Amino acid sequence: MDYCCNCMEPLEAYTAVCPFCGKSSLAAVPEHHLPCGTLLRDRYLVGAALGEGGFGITYIGRDTVLDIKIAVKEYYPDGYANRNNLFSCSVTTSTAEDRLKVFTKGRSSFLQEARALAKFSREPGIVNVQDFFEENNTAY
Repeated sequence: MDYCCNCMEPLEAYTAVCPFCGKSSLAAVPEHHLPCGTLLRDRYLVGAALGEGGFGITYIGRDTVLDIKIAVKEYYPDGYANRNNLFSCSVTTSTAEDRLKVFTKGRSSFLQEARALAKFSREPGIVNVQDFFEENNTAY
């Protein structure tokens, strides 16, 4: 099944404009973003980026097992991570020891925060964390 990269609604067949959200599927993706259609952990289908900040990129996605829309947050600290999605989905980092140490410590903190939030997922006002993991030399 195909899905719209912008709204993750199922599409019967490829179409240039989504009948659900009206957006084009032909929009260019920045080279540091994951390409639409990337499958993480053999389960999570990545769509278009919803937002980007100093520590990461958030994408719309779809859990292909539960068949629900999700948000996928990727640890991608500005100035410490690089990717060229034309070649690979993996994140590269500087080999300089101090910069690599900052990236690694930040990734560990990102995963610790996900673990802590998962404990409060059913509380009002707290995001529901279903899963967290490392892949592509970063964390989600």
